[in-house]
Amino acid sequence: MEEPLAGPGALSMQRVSLFADRGLRRVLALGAHCDDIEIGCGGTLLRLAAERPDLEVRWVVFCSTPERAVEARASAAAFLEGVHTSTVAVHTFRDGYLPHAGAALKDEFEAQKRAWSPELILTHYRNDLHQDHRLLEHFPTQAGKPWFTADLFRGLARIRGMECVAPDGFAEAFYCRKAVF
Repeated sequence: MEEPLAGPGALSMQRVSLFADRGLRRVLALGAHCDDIEIGCGGTLLRLAAERPDLEVRWVVFCSTPERAVEARASAAAFLEGVHTSTVAVHTFRDGYLPHAGAALKDEFEAQKRAWSPELILTHYRNDLHQDHRLLEHFPTQAGKPWFTADLFRGLARIRGMECVAPDGFAEAFYCRKAVF
């Protein structure tokens, strides 16, 4: 369901709900690092899981160490609890070297395409800055990192909420490269 947004930019921006009963069932979530999915679209996945009893989710993480893979799987299990069908894949590409692992990474994307056809793909935007890890209970290895603070996370969600005129003032944000409605 589309509805025009009020205020500045109302002529060019439309609100489109992922939660309308339009048959959305298969979601692919891609993260470069073990906590990127939770940080980038965790709220959206939790809401989809709560509202869609037939939801199928594939959760794919590309960079991990063995220790962080355990954390990632535990976190994914918590986020996907109640989802009808879920698959979690945690790969061991070396952190910081994804641009140099192009062929192997492309092979993995091609395998995903052959295996499954999602209706929605959620991933981070190439230019997103690394975000706080201390708010994720499933990632104790990251708790001591001097990243950002909880107020930064809240501030970012507040800015995104203001930009899209969210009813409660807070929102996640997604970059949409392609869409068919």
